[in-house]
Amino acid sequence: PIIASGGVAGLHDIARLVPLEPDGVAGVIVGRALYTGAVKLAEAIAMARGLREVPLSPCGRGQG
Repeated sequence: PIIASGGVAGLHDIARLVPLEPDGVAGVIVGRALYTGAVKLAEAIAMARGLREVPLSPCGRGQG
């Protein structure tokens, strides 16, 4: 399995990883984003389970 790490700034980054699950992405280290409050754990888990969608802006950075 692949664990993504580094550069996760918000839910939009998790949303971009979810479609890669069939390619072996099994998890993501969120670290600083949790610590600073940029990501809430419950929202990150919901996003990873596909329960919430975060719209992506044209530059690829979401609003989450």
